[in-house]
Amino acid sequence: MTITQEMIMTLFTKDTINKVKEQFSNGKDIVPIDSFDMSFRLFKSNSDNINLEVPIQMPLETGEENDGHGIGIKKMVVFFQPIGFYTQKKGFLSNDIEVTIMKGFEEDFDFLIKNNKISSNIKIHKLTLEENAVIASISIEALIAAERHKDGSFKANGLEMDIYMTYDNEYPQSFLNDKYGLKEHIGAYFLKNNNQGVTVNIRYEAIFNKFRQMSLLTLFKRL
Repeated sequence: MTITQEMIMTLFTKDTINKVKEQFSNGKDIVPIDSFDMSFRLFKSNSDNINLEVPIQMPLETGEENDGHGIGIKKMVVFFQPIGFYTQKKGFLSNDIEVTIMKGFEEDFDFLIKNNKISSNIKIHKLTLEENAVIASISIEALIAAERHKDGSFKANGLEMDIYMTYDNEYPQSFLNDKYGLKEHIGAYFLKNNNQGVTVNIRYEAIFNKFRQMSLLTLFKRL
């Protein structure tokens, strides 16, 4: 299996599920997990979902010159990448666990299901295109693309995204690639005077607020 497939498999191991159930019960914020020679954590958000997350390192260009050659100095940014999240469906004599897969892991998840590598009675969900687009736009990858201060493309959360500069050349905006059929911008980035900020199109504010509470937006998950 690939590393990504092993990450997905970790969502469904008996050890992970048992720890998720225990965490829903005891309310712990963070529970560490070791699986497939990798370190993960179960993170309980303010919305009571529990995310399975893996630490990721990514180079971040500062835009400064290096030795006068115009080469962008790079530093490493570390953040926690959610792979999927668990919710608890409460009912009479029932505390069923359900899991939602992040878009960036859907292709490998579908492959594992097709090849009978995942056997689970847990109900599985996927997010909508708009929901996944917000996650992609409020991500470390989006910030890195915006900080280049020029039109370009990037990929985040399994989606192809575009960055376009505004007329004042100060506030880059993110769009889904035209092939997805959503025309309006999703996120906008404020990068003036070393101050970073982000906002979203009013159409997506409810999703943004919900997912920030659920701790699914990697832009806010840096160490």
